[in-house]
Parts: sequence; C-alpha cells; structure tokens
Amino acid sequence: MILFTAATQIQQPQLRQPYSIVLRETNFYPDGHSVLVYTESKWTAATGDWYSVKVFATGQIEKQFGRPGSGVYMYNPRRQRVDHIRAYPLNFPNPRINLKSPEYVSTGAILGYTAYLLHSQANGMSVDTWLAQDLNGDIIKQVITKNGVIMQLDPVTVGLLGPGDPVPPPSWSIP
Repeated sequence: MILFTAATQIQQPQLRQPYSIVLRETNFYPDGHSVLVYTESKWTAATGDWYSVKVFATGQIEKQFGRPGSGVYMYNPRRQRVDHIRAYPLNFPNPRINLKSPEYVSTGAILGYTAYLLHSQANGMSVDTWLAQDLNGDIIKQVITKNGVIMQLDPVTVGLLGPGDPVPPPSWSIP
C-alpha cells in the first residue's frame, strides 16, 4: 500500500512547457555607444531540465544546465569539471502569481507570448523584467539600468518544442 501525503505530492516534479529561446544581451552607455555582451541559446524540457550555451563577444563560451531538485551546474573548462553553482527548486510557482506582486506593472506581448512586466528598484539600480506566462513564467526580456548604463536582454527567437523534439543534453553530467 502506498500512501501519498501532501509532502510527497509536493515533491513530484511538475511538467513544464518545452521550448527553445535565443537571447542577446547588449549594454548601452550614456555616451551613445553600445556593446554586444553575449548571445545565449537555451533549451527547456518538459521535466524542467534546461541547457544553455552563452557565446560572449570575446569568444568565451559558457555552458550551464539545471535539473529540478538537484541544482544549476556550469562547466568549468579551465578546471575540466562541472561545478554546482546554486539550488534549483523541484516545483515551480504558477506564473500567474506575478499578477499579485507589488512589482507587477502591466501585461503585454513579446514575440507573440503574453509577458508580465515587473519593476523593482534597489541600490541605485532599476530592473524591468518580463516573464512569459506560456514559457513557464521564465524571463523573456530584462532591462537593468545602473549609473546610466542600460543592460538589455532581448529575445531573438522563441519556439515551442513538441514531445518528440530533442532538448540537447549537456556533454557532461552531474557529479
């Protein structure tokens, strides 16, 4: 006989909308010039696992992946190993909950996806973050302003993945 308690049910992973996204971060400076910082390709699976490859303007490549309940990991090429960099929750809040946040500003569309704009300010920094409801409440765009410098993360492309579409696995595994 198997008993399911509330705690047991909370530990069951939630299925997420699988998708891929390409993001680009550009910094804009007060004197009018801008600098491309990186382009990121990210894939998210229905299990919540995700894999990301950032290619910086310098040519440096950064690879990360996350597994719900396990953590977020980054490949360290200099040390030839995978490092745990932070926790990653097993379950995710309903993205609609952001409508109740005092930081909630408005709802709009970005590349055809409904996005909630949240605004916060602290320590001389202004942060505008758009969360896409249909992309699991994940960030689809972000603008951070500090000391006159604007760091802008914009989506280039977004695509939903079907059940048979592969999510590229990292070429390394969790230690």
